[in-house]
Amino acid sequence: MSKVYVCPFCGVEKPKKDQIDFHIKYGHSEVYNLMQEDVELHDLEEKLDELCKQKQLLEKEIKLMQSIIEKKKED
Repeated sequence: MSKVYVCPFCGVEKPKKDQIDFHIKYGHSEVYNLMQEDVELHDLEEKLDELCKQKQLLEKEIKLMQSIIEKKKED
């Protein structure tokens, strides 16, 4: 049995994902844009979280390097 993609708005069934994407994009254009915004917002939130984690690591590295430099200056 093959997989079928179903439109969440009207129940239309399509055999391929790109066909259902096309149907939603052009058949339900008013909600398609909102769906895209939600995905983009979710992606942006994930990217922000990732960047915050990287920033924290970099700040720790900077503090460590500063303390090493201070120790070397004292010696």
